[in-house]
Amino acid sequence: MKRVPQILNAISRNESGATLAEFALVLPVFLLLIFGAIEGGMLMWQFQQGEIAAKRAVRIAVTRQLMTANAMGDCGPSTPTTTPAGTLCAQIPDTSVWATCKGNGSGGSVCGPGVARVALEISRFYPAVKPENINIQLSGGNLGFMGLGHPTPIVSVSFTSVNYQFAVIGAFPGLNQLANFAMPKMTASAPAEDVWNGPGN
Repeated sequence: MKRVPQILNAISRNESGATLAEFALVLPVFLLLIFGAIEGGMLMWQFQQGEIAAKRAVRIAVTRQLMTANAMGDCGPSTPTTTPAGTLCAQIPDTSVWATCKGNGSGGSVCGPGVARVALEISRFYPAVKPENINIQLSGGNLGFMGLGHPTPIVSVSFTSVNYQFAVIGAFPGLNQLANFAMPKMTASAPAEDVWNGPGN
């Protein structure tokens, strides 16, 4: 029994495995900081790419056939048919949403074939954005005049429910649920140039 205290004392003085134990404690925290920094940088980069894609999308959208021919009047769907030609749209203001078109083809009969074209071009530029993530909203901007031959809405392109593509952390067991982490909404707007490819346009 006298040797038990001596054995315990010898074990307590043995530091041969202390470094390994300390390393095992510090390593997870160190890896978390490193991978967290990588993922944080990737998140900011992907969001910036998404914003660039939204600006590019709206530049494409304003020159595409987003509306079917004769879908609405020159100053919007609520413009009275008795409005005389030459009347500025600003004199009959309408800032409501005229139509919302989805990149996957849904959105109603107002949406023209140019919507799918915009979705295709953007998916090539930024593959994380799928057609179902793309929303093209046409709203009144009080631009144009009666007799112009086509409406001139404000075109807003937005990406919603775009999932962040994890670089490292998503590959770890138990963290697969992070694959559904959606980034914030990305939006860009511009006045339309020719969203209706009708006669004379």
